Amino acid sequence: MTGKPRLSVLVVAAVLATPLAAQQEVCLQTRLDPTVGTRITVARSLRGRLLISDGSTTTVALEERGVETWFDRYVKKSEDVYGARRTIVESQTTRDGRNCDSGHAGVEMSFDWVSLREFEVSLENRFLPKSRLDRLGDQAELLHLGLDFPALVAAGETVQIRAGALAVAAFEPEGPPRGESLSMTLKTTDPKAAVLRVEGDLSFLGDRTFRGRKVELRHEAKVVLEFHRREARTTSITVKGKAVPHVPPDDKSLSGELTLEATFTAKAVDDARTFKAPAPVFRDNLHREHGVDFRLPSFWIALDESKDGERLYHDSRTEAIRAFAFEAEDSAVDSATPEAHAALIEELEASFEDVAVKPATAPIGRGATFRARGKDDGGLLGARLTIAPGRIFAVTFVLAAAPTAADQADFDRLLASLKRAPA
Repeated sequence: MTGKPRLSVLVVAAVLATPLAAQQEVCLQTRLDPTVGTRITVARSLRGRLLISDGSTTTVALEERGVETWFDRYVKKSEDVYGARRTIVESQTTRDGRNCDSGHAGVEMSFDWVSLREFEVSLENRFLPKSRLDRLGDQAELLHLGLDFPALVAAGETVQIRAGALAVAAFEPEGPPRGESLSMTLKTTDPKAAVLRVEGDLSFLGDRTFRGRKVELRHEAKVVLEFHRREARTTSITVKGKAVPHVPPDDKSLSGELTLEATFTAKAVDDARTFKAPAPVFRDNLHREHGVDFRLPSFWIALDESKDGERLYHDSRTEAIRAFAFEAEDSAVDSATPEAHAALIEELEASFEDVAVKPATAPIGRGATFRARGKDDGGLLGARLTIAPGRIFAVTFVLAAAPTAADQADFDRLLASLKRAPA
């Protein structure tokens, strides 16, 4: 007998000896149907302690909870070309009892594929810094809660999947994750099962800032996914794990552990074309600049870069210039004196018209408020306040046009919220 027939016999014997379930291959990819939408609820939690040693040891206790709701639908562009849309219906996070919402509620995103792995993302109704746009664009890999599975997966088979989108959506690291890995294994062995269960392991490096210090964390998590076979869609993903400081073994400056959990629950919506997003809710977030705390509705987004110690918060609802600028400086001048007011008027009148300066008292100190209209366009509202001997805190509301009553109301609300940050 030659070797070739012998090989065939061995192969047939191996196939016959393999259980039927192990031979079964299934599709874990979401059906492309523009008439059916997906409503996805994301719940996240984080808790734990970090010990930061920098001369003295500081214990940072953390507790964070958040919820988001997405609505996804495909859009047929032409006979063989599809795009997709995602509406962020709700986005709220509470950290240590304080609101720290992303401000993404109401965001409408469009995704247009230019190739199998490449797409263009655009925002329909908001204006965000590039870093935020990039992070939202990464969510294309989680449209309809679908992961990057191959066309067919066999029971017991382990596959490697792109992990970036799930890592960001589940645990929200600052910046893109690094060294990410996601291996998933189809656990369901019944070829007739209505719901398929897939389990796996997610790991990556990601940054978070604690008490002004950026910390690199190693994340390790277990992933459980359920896929509804008849609907051809993922119905839930649960991610549970821990994060610890990623430091050399001899580095004792950081220690501790965080426990993290994220659950994604998806529900089909029969007629996606009738979806109408509700009005977004923007809660007040607490911010801190130059030792001063203040509150702004979450649609005010801090820009990526600051210049000369100045920090800008832009109204993400409009493309027009509408931003609060915060800065502080050392000065021997008391901003509450008439001489300081006269100098401020002279400074403003060099570039603006209709300048008005008034004495003011705010929760953090005394000084002056001002109002001015640009000679060609634009306008300003602002305040300069002495918050300690030799220290001035300034906030300027920069506008594309002359200040309106609505602008003044927003500025007065901010001014009233100013407080000295706890030591």
